[in-house]
Amino acid sequence: QNDVFHIYSRGFEMKEVTVYDVLGRVVYSDASEGNSHILPYLGANQVLVVQVITANEEVLSKKVGN
Repeated sequence: QNDVFHIYSRGFEMKEVTVYDVLGRVVYSDASEGNSHILPYLGANQVLVVQVITANEEVLSKKVGN
């Protein structure tokens, strides 16, 4: 939406968000607080892996296409 990517969580707070490309390179990393995070435009038509570390130190990952 409007050249940004929104991440929303349910039931947990985010501590850190890291985004990897398909080759495993970090394309974005930032600290996060609360239940939402906005990523800047990271390029069109690519598959990315979004990794979220929760406030409880759990690691969650999801593959997404933009």
